[in-house]
Amino acid sequence: MKLAGNEFSKRFFLSWIDPHISDLELEKRLTKHLSAAPYLAGIAVNNHQVRLAAKIIQGSELMVVGTVAYPLGGLPIELKCAQIQELSDQGADQIDIVMGIESILAWNENAIRDEINAIMKVNTEARLCLIPNLDGLDVSSQIRLAGLIAQTQKLILRTTTGYGLTTSLETIQNLRNDLGSELEILVSGGCETPVAALDFITAGANGLYIDDVDSFIHLFLTLTRFQEHMEEK
Repeated sequence: MKLAGNEFSKRFFLSWIDPHISDLELEKRLTKHLSAAPYLAGIAVNNHQVRLAAKIIQGSELMVVGTVAYPLGGLPIELKCAQIQELSDQGADQIDIVMGIESILAWNENAIRDEINAIMKVNTEARLCLIPNLDGLDVSSQIRLAGLIAQTQKLILRTTTGYGLTTSLETIQNLRNDLGSELEILVSGGCETPVAALDFITAGANGLYIDDVDSFIHLFLTLTRFQEHMEEK
């Protein structure tokens, strides 16, 4: 499933990766946010709670998101692939994988390709999303790396983990100008207000990771009603 193009629905991902979230707390949060399903694409949870989350939201359109090598990416490729398979078997609809930062910073293209190819070989129907932490790269490296991911015609790009890292609007604009619409791009870090979210969507982001969905829903409900009103005239 590729996230929608021009609509405001199914744009947002909530991240609840926190060791202090108990199973009971997770169940309460998921039950509450099912009402926001028209606007939420997915919810990232602790890996040991993926199976529980998948059971709770079964039948909804929400995706359960698991993570691999989070947040630093420091796992051997074979362990990353094993974790991807395990999370898929537990019911994850999308798996976000932090790429090895050493090969990216040194621009070891063979190592980068090896990691991408190994991930592509995992037998899973889950959406696979690579996190290269673009924040620390120059524009040229950002575009080259995104281009390698786009060449797979399957993998998704998530800009950063969001842990102390931000995504600039310019980064999304540069990627879209160079790659067009061929790559699905999820923004994490830098999307702290509804206005910023709108700016990222306008620049070409397919989805956004946010901390709180309520204020965002209010904005996009307002915008949707405004659009409908203008179309009626």
